[in-house]
Amino acid sequence: DVRTFKLREGDRFLILASDGVWDVLSDDEAADIVRENLKPLESAHSAPAFVELRKRSSIAAAEVVKRSLAKGTMDNVTVVVLTFVWLHDD
Repeated sequence: DVRTFKLREGDRFLILASDGVWDVLSDDEAADIVRENLKPLESAHSAPAFVELRKRSSIAAAEVVKRSLAKGTMDNVTVVVLTFVWLHDD
C-alpha cells in the first residue's frame, strides 16, 4: 500500500515495515515499541545528538523485528524507523 501524509511539527517517527510485522502487530503496538526505545531521548533537555538518535532508531527497529518473530510471524520481516528532528530558527 502507498499512503501520503503531511508531516506536522511534533511527528517524531515513521515506521516502514513489511507484511511480516503488520500480520502480528497492530499499528499502536509497533508505535509503542518504538516510543519505548526512544524514551531515553525524551528525558534529555536538549536536542539529541544525531548519532544517538540513529542508534536508538536502529534499536527500536530491531525490537519491532524481535517482537514480530516472537509473536510467530510466518512472513518476511523488515523494519526501518525514521526519526524526525524539528529545527527552529530561534
